[in-house]
Formats: sequence, C-alpha cells, structure tokens
Amino acid sequence: MPADTPFEVIIGAVLTQQTKWENVEKAIRNLKERGLIEAEPLSRVDTGELEELIRCTGFFRQKAKRLKNVINIFS
Repeated sequence: MPADTPFEVIIGAVLTQQTKWENVEKAIRNLKERGLIEAEPLSRVDTGELEELIRCTGFFRQKAKRLKNVINIFS
C-alpha cells in the first residue's frame, strides 16, 4: 500500500518497526477511518485511544509515544 501523503510515510515508518507490513496497513486504515492521518488531529487524540488504534503493530505504547513526539515537529 503506497502512502497517500509524506506524513503518512512518516507514520508508516514509525509503525513498521518490528512488525509485519500487513499490521501497519491495518493501523493506518484505523487512523484514516478516524480522520487521524494528519498531524493536527493526531496531536489532539488521546494517547490511550491512539494505542488502541495501533495495537495491531505491537509495541503500541512505545509507538504511540513516538508518534506523539514526531507530531510535535510538525505541529
């Protein structure tokens, strides 16, 4: 699944660590369904909710924190 935006590439890069790409695709689909594939909305989402949306990628707590840190650069 190619990324639709440069920001989606960054999200994919964080989520891909130590997991199968199929799981990353599922997590990205979850984020898209919630309208959280851009920096602004992703920065506002509760960390617990973000963890649940990306749980399928494994290490979801660490990855949620990393995504929040990356978002700070863009927002």
